Amino acid sequence: IYDINNKKFLDYDDMKKILNDLGLSLVPELYRGLWLNKDRMYELAEGKSNLSKKCIKEGFVLKPTKERWDSKMEGRMILKLKGKEFNLNKH
Repeated sequence: IYDINNKKFLDYDDMKKILNDLGLSLVPELYRGLWLNKDRMYELAEGKSNLSKKCIKEGFVLKPTKERWDSKMEGRMILKLKGKEFNLNKH
């Protein structure tokens, strides 16, 4: 959620509270805590979806709990790890 008065995105917990207050749901949190080792991160990107066990995960999005800006990339610190099983080119 972008705060137009302060010209910044809300921190994750503030955004989550507003959505909960409005009765809107978020995607499931797969993990919350300190950075995991690389192998564990890849495990989180694979397997059945937490929303529908009929589908595989596309991957996951990693967001800090406190908004961060990367001046080199000129953007917010948000990473996405796509699962190896997920294929956008399936025919």
